[in-house]
Amino acid sequence: MEDKIADLYLQLQEVRSCIIILQKAIENESEEVGLSDINNYLTIALDKINNTIKMYDSIQKLAY
Repeated sequence: MEDKIADLYLQLQEVRSCIIILQKAIENESEEVGLSDINNYLTIALDKINNTIKMYDSIQKLAY
């Protein structure tokens, strides 16, 4: 179960990283980061959030 909790924590850190990158791109209105890049980071973040929810559900089932 500790492995699952560590994986959950890692997923949350990765989602946070994606959000920070997006925030910096928007704040700087960087021309280097295009709409397709923003879309890709959002897709990655959503996938990681979905995986995190699945992990949480499996951890919760183990706890009960």
